[in-house]
Amino acid sequence: FVSSPYIEEILDQNKEDWLSELESRLQSGEYAPRPSRIVDVPKGNYHLRPASVLHPEDLVVYSALILEVYDHLREAIEWSAETRRFSHILLDDPTSSNQWDGFERDHWTDMQEKKIDLANDCNYVLQTDVSGFYENIDIERVTSIFKQFTERQDIGNEVRHLIRAWAEPRKRGLPQGYG
Repeated sequence: FVSSPYIEEILDQNKEDWLSELESRLQSGEYAPRPSRIVDVPKGNYHLRPASVLHPEDLVVYSALILEVYDHLREAIEWSAETRRFSHILLDDPTSSNQWDGFERDHWTDMQEKKIDLANDCNYVLQTDVSGFYENIDIERVTSIFKQFTERQDIGNEVRHLIRAWAEPRKRGLPQGYG
């Protein structure tokens, strides 16, 4: 929910040189992730959500690491596909009829209807939101689970290094706005 509309176009102007320079810095150990920039994004009822804006280099490095272990991660959470989470539709069916906006709207409509049905059969219906969820995730725990799922200690350590830089100064939490 936070995007810089011109970043891709700017980087594409000199993409090969930019990627070559980043690769050189990664290989020499000169690369270091930058802290994320927090931007308050409005949400319902006049609340704000702290979204993270990551440096483009950090996004490239993070994406490369995740893509390296994507199949392991997908296999580890396959049990939840189509029953608990629905993000699988973003990759499984890339046709124009499979738009996230339509899915999200349908999902919320279904949820509202389900609450009404439950209210007819129950004395109470509780609706809640876990406030501050992402910004309070324990980095050591999530990277430990990541290493267990992927069986890649090296990549898990690199992901932890990135997340720690983005979690300054609190030393906990995951950036919001990135899968």
